[in-house]
Amino acid sequence: PNSMPSYLGKGDVITSRGITDYANLLADFIRKVKDKNGITFAASGVLNEPHDAHPLIEANQWADMVKAFRKALDARGLQSVAIIAPEHASGGDAYCMQALESIRRDPEAWRALGGAASHSYNMGVTEPMAALVGDKPFWMTEAAANGPEEPCDALAGASLAARVLNDLNHGTTHWVHFIAYHLADPRDDQTRIIRYWTEPFHYEMLQKYWYYQQLARTFEVGAVFRHSTSSLGDPEMTWTYGK
Repeated sequence: PNSMPSYLGKGDVITSRGITDYANLLADFIRKVKDKNGITFAASGVLNEPHDAHPLIEANQWADMVKAFRKALDARGLQSVAIIAPEHASGGDAYCMQALESIRRDPEAWRALGGAASHSYNMGVTEPMAALVGDKPFWMTEAAANGPEEPCDALAGASLAARVLNDLNHGTTHWVHFIAYHLADPRDDQTRIIRYWTEPFHYEMLQKYWYYQQLARTFEVGAVFRHSTSSLGDPEMTWTYGK
């Protein structure tokens, strides 16, 4: 979800009771979708970019949130649904690290967490995050740039490729671009890989499409990555703030 009901919070922060109620809402939804449509969920997030939501989940509440969600899923026979969190907007910033640390400090919550998750906007995944997550799966569930883009924009393509390489180098196991294809928007086509128009219908692959294609051909599904460092500048080659 992109938001949660306001009654679950006190002011701008979810309450302890709200955590339990919200976990039950999420689990009920997943169970109903499975029963009605036959869709099986492999994994579920908790709240999209939770630091920007109202009410929000504070970093130190994440252990309780993950435990409550695991309990709610298990009670509905959804033991196979993994929980990924916290899906903050930027991987390496303080909130994302503190949320993961909150879960890691609680053994029950850490066992319940199926995988870490973040987005790669202002900051991508960092080596301290990789060390904290360890052997758990690490999902990067949303990345893009914002603003206008025309075909043959090599900088836009290279920028997205750099985010992918940074995140894979720091332990990411699943990587998802924000919008695969959508109606053209001259103000925000950088979010799309393919843009299209309806009257008459036609479409256009933006430069990042070809960069992604090269990455997909270079690194086959199941490829094993070795952590790489550089002797120039930042040894970790970390993606941060528009590099």
